[in-house]
Amino acid sequence: MSCMSKLAKAALFVALALAPLTAHAQTAENKAAAEALFDEGRALMDKGDIAGACSKFEESDRLDPAPGTLLNLAGCYERLGKVASAWATYRSAAPMARERGQAEREKFARTRAAELEPRLPRLRVTVPDQSRVEGLTIVRDGKDLSASLWGQALPVDPGTVQVAASARGREPWSGQAELKEGKTEELVVPLLKPLPPGAEPAAGLAPPGAAPGQPSPGQAAAPEHSRPGRTQRIASYVVGGVAGAALVATGFLALQARSKNEDSLKYCHADNSNGCDDQRGVSLRDEALRYGNWATVTGIAAGVLAAGAITLYFTAPKAQVGLEGGFDHQGATVALTGRW
Repeated sequence: MSCMSKLAKAALFVALALAPLTAHAQTAENKAAAEALFDEGRALMDKGDIAGACSKFEESDRLDPAPGTLLNLAGCYERLGKVASAWATYRSAAPMARERGQAEREKFARTRAAELEPRLPRLRVTVPDQSRVEGLTIVRDGKDLSASLWGQALPVDPGTVQVAASARGREPWSGQAELKEGKTEELVVPLLKPLPPGAEPAAGLAPPGAAPGQPSPGQAAAPEHSRPGRTQRIASYVVGGVAGAALVATGFLALQARSKNEDSLKYCHADNSNGCDDQRGVSLRDEALRYGNWATVTGIAAGVLAAGAITLYFTAPKAQVGLEGGFDHQGATVALTGRW
């Protein structure tokens, strides 16, 4: 069996053994952090810092979702004028409150959502059949708009919304709409014009609007094998994380072994701690021995995993950096390229 296979099996064994303990600790930590963030959000609301309060409620909800947090977050969005966000958050809070038997909160959430619905701004991005060229990508405010949502009047917060369309070998298009409460606006995506002959961006160059090293809309991302060492470094982070968990478990088990051993002394001979006439002393010493053995196992596993993580990280292929350049229909372009 190879060294890497043994390392993977050891990592899996320790991860499975520590999963309940780690999950419980993470849950307790998340709840404590969520509670603190919620209190900070309420304090910021009282001070009039609505945007700051919203960010605290958002993070609290991410760590430990709760109906009360969602209701406060929805109210926060309302005060910022984000009608659609508030409406969606109230709708999320209602079923959660029902599941937890909080009838008053469920009723309040459903009532507020119903009151906000007529005020919702909506945007319909229409893509006629003749405009649906191969590889067409629609982006709304920097996020992909799925084809299943084309033509749907979707709730959006008030304000200016940017929509862009692109496809390989065609000129990009962009448009914007000003959304107001209770109004539905429509943007129609036209047929994208083909690029002039020879105007296709040169290989390796970032086209206008794209960051160097990133694919343009409609262009395939670089294959994984073109990023040397990335997978191996990710593996090193995973193995290192398991090593850390194993180290924590080792400390916990060692403390348990020590505690059981000290408890057994009161039932054993003062001149011979292994001589115990009382069955309670025998049982406690057996438990101490078991905890000690497990602490040894997890300690060894932590060391092996830590060594493996270090080896994986420092033996990963290094980055290659260089300059690429060329000409397209908009002029000369130079880009710094590389893989890390």
